[in-house]
Amino acid sequence: MNINERINEYLDEAKKSWVDIARNVVKTSSYVYVNSKLDTSDDKKAGYFILDMTTANMLVQIADALSDVSREKFTSLELKKAVDLGWKLVSK
Repeated sequence: MNINERINEYLDEAKKSWVDIARNVVKTSSYVYVNSKLDTSDDKKAGYFILDMTTANMLVQIADALSDVSREKFTSLELKKAVDLGWKLVSK
């Protein structure tokens, strides 16, 4: 079973969220291509961007550090916006 199949299987069981994808990327020490609808792929496709382990780890650490209310707001952002915001927070 490849990483894409494992991620898709995991997402079928849980609420589909970019945090779940990021946690799985960190857990498997890998990367995945993701589009805005949170579909994943092992291969580069038009409209997909790479979510690497470093970025995924940053997102997971920020989400875990936030209060419940702030976490809900942060995780409701689109993945690209969350990544941009996360790197801005980390660079300060």
